[in-house]
Amino acid sequence: MAEQVIIKYYRSAVGRPYPQKRIIKALGFHRLQEERVVDWTPSMQGMVDKVPHLVKVVETAPVTDSFAVEDNPVLETAPAVDSTEGEDNQVLEPPQAVDSTAAEDNNIIESQQTVDTILEEDKKVIESPPAADSTVEESS
Repeated sequence: MAEQVIIKYYRSAVGRPYPQKRIIKALGFHRLQEERVVDWTPSMQGMVDKVPHLVKVVETAPVTDSFAVEDNPVLETAPAVDSTEGEDNQVLEPPQAVDSTAAEDNNIIESQQTVDTILEEDKKVIESPPAADSTVEESS
C-alpha cells in the first residue's frame, strides 16, 4: 500500500490556465481550504508538482489497513442506562422496529377509496343531462 498524505487546496485557480484547473478537479478539490487524504503515488506526485502554487502537502496521514470497532474505545457502544430516581438503574432494551406496512396499506386503501368516490361523483355530473330551463324563451 502506498504512503498516504494530506494535501490542501490553499490558493484559487481563478485566472489560471485550464489544464491547471483540470488538475485541481482531478485531485478531488471543490473549494478552497479543502484537505484530501490521497495515496502518494507517482501520478499524484506529478499532479501536485504541476500546481505547487495552488496546493501544498500538509502532512503524512496515518496508514490504517483495517478499521475495527473493538480497537477504538470511543466507538464502542455502552448500554443505555435508565437514570430515573428511586429505582435501580437498569439496562434498557433497544427500541423494536415498528411494522408500518399495515398502517401504510390502510392509508393507501382509504386514499384509493376517496379517489374512486370523487371519480364516481364526477361521472354522475358529466353524464346527467343539463336541466331544461323554462325561464329562457326563444324569440323568433
